[in-house]
Amino acid sequence: MNKKNQNFPTQFKPELAYLADKTPAGHQWIHEIKYDGYRALCMIKDNIVSLVSRNGNDLSESFPNVAQSLKHFPFKKSILDGELVVLNETGISNFQSLQNILSDARLHESATLFVFDIPFLNGENLTGLPLKERKKILKATFKQWKKPHPNIILTDYIKGKGPETFKEACKQSLEGIISKKLTSSYEQKRSHAWLKSKCISRQELVIGGYTKPKGTRTGFGALLLGYYENRKFIYCGKVGTGFDATTLEEVYAKMKPLTQKKCPFTELRDSQRASSARFFSEAHWIKPKLVAEIKFTEWTKDNLLRHPSFVGLRFDKKASDVHREN
Repeated sequence: MNKKNQNFPTQFKPELAYLADKTPAGHQWIHEIKYDGYRALCMIKDNIVSLVSRNGNDLSESFPNVAQSLKHFPFKKSILDGELVVLNETGISNFQSLQNILSDARLHESATLFVFDIPFLNGENLTGLPLKERKKILKATFKQWKKPHPNIILTDYIKGKGPETFKEACKQSLEGIISKKLTSSYEQKRSHAWLKSKCISRQELVIGGYTKPKGTRTGFGALLLGYYENRKFIYCGKVGTGFDATTLEEVYAKMKPLTQKKCPFTELRDSQRASSARFFSEAHWIKPKLVAEIKFTEWTKDNLLRHPSFVGLRFDKKASDVHREN
């Protein structure tokens, strides 16, 4: 830790990963599990702990057990970078279970924080150090934490063997892996030094409207989705699967106050208009502020989602920051 002591930042942005077309190989890369949860910057200043999402929201009240545990971290004026998750019975992170915590305080104790980086320690700025050194420092701090809490876990990683690690992650039904360059500094932006490889196609998309429910279904039939490109809100398909009675009710309740008469999509290709005319004729439009996590098989040649399924709402990302991942 050879960096000069600096003022502890009041605001800090996380380093984000680009989507990889193939997992990098070579010993200059390490590979970690891609967890299915909320990214959290843990701002620890004296006895005050703030869990900050990637879009700057404070998650501390939603995950009080994690915040309380971090108050015992022995080094003050520090920032830990990690992921808030809920593990299922097989030890795999489950996004829907994490969402349930936000609506049921009785489930708070099930949250776990996996820590994978340390940009600040005791007021010292470590962002300029290579990842290899930050990992050593992070491991040393956990060793000095005499009574680490069971809901705070230091992540492990594999050096090299990227393609093999990715293949094994998919075999284990994980979401994917994050690959990080050992010589890279910590950048407060999306960086090519961090790459994500996904076992299934999945990304955040913005809800621009919904269709009427049919049969015995309540709330809505399908969500109409889009993403931003050059400040245009582009329609990319609808999703009507992946909901249960509870999520139908919760999503519908979030959409109702956002109702508007005007279609929010600023660009529709001719093929999209034709294929979606029936849905657009009966659509209810909303202000594009809600972000949904969607899994799907692929993008079609018309730039629509194939076989999409709803995973959950995301409150840790601004709608205006949602772009198509390529």
